[in-house]
Amino acid sequence: MKVKRRTTKRLTDSEYLEHLTRKLFISGFAWEPVKKKWPRFRELFYAFDPKIVADIPGELVEHISNDPGIIRNRVKIKATVKNAQEFLDIAHEHGSFRGYLRSLDGLAYEKRAKDIAKRVACVGPNTVYYFLLDVGEKVPAVKPPGVG
Repeated sequence: MKVKRRTTKRLTDSEYLEHLTRKLFISGFAWEPVKKKWPRFRELFYAFDPKIVADIPGELVEHISNDPGIIRNRVKIKATVKNAQEFLDIAHEHGSFRGYLRSLDGLAYEKRAKDIAKRVACVGPNTVYYFLLDVGEKVPAVKPPGVG
């Protein structure tokens, strides 16, 4: 099976969280509205700094959920906060999110994708596949079952 990989610069945990969140919000939605609103996402989520996002209190989640400048999906907003905490846990275990991804090297794509989907909230096969592709990780050239 051929593998696709985009070349990319070394990403920070904030950049990985931003890519994941973007894919999360695009899922089930058109790209253009998300793209148009993305600058406001970056503001409300503190440029996706996991340390700050993980500490967003419930009241602020409610405020963010009512902001007309973003896609107001409370489930995905809460997932972003939860994922930021998971990124901190991953950094504690592996040094960084990139370190976590490197710990999955050598596993078949399906096992890597399943592990990622277990660790981060609100993602399925589509989101994981396109997130990995977007950040320059190896993904199968032929999309796996469940990926559109």
